Amino acid sequence: MIKQSIKDLKKNNTVDSIRAVEKTSIHPGKIWKIENGLLDPILKKYNNKKIPWHSCQYAELPVYYSQNASLETIKKKSFLKYKIISGKKIKPLITKNIEGFDINKNIDLEYARIIIKKNNKKFAISKKSWFIR
Repeated sequence: MIKQSIKDLKKNNTVDSIRAVEKTSIHPGKIWKIENGLLDPILKKYNNKKIPWHSCQYAELPVYYSQNASLETIKKKSFLKYKIISGKKIKPLITKNIEGFDINKNIDLEYARIIIKKNNKKFAISKKSWFIR
């Protein structure tokens, strides 16, 4: 994934960075806030039959992607210009299954240990610089 993202950035002059994303498992149309003790959808969107997204089946809703932090690759010049890890123009790298696995909670760390043990994989970090000039 890392090598492919670097290769893609070198070929593409119109993007600042590449970010790993995956099809979201929690659709934004089904996310709520609580106001005055009642649920209020954060998005008040409807399908073509005027049914609110929160009442539609997941498969009927438009596809959205969430970043998973498994990969962030940015051109050095874009980072220096914008001072953020993504720049302005971000190309998606769509990940699937454990490819986009991200550790955010203790349970994620336990899951990572299970994956490593099950697959008997060894992970190494190269000392090579991945900065793109």
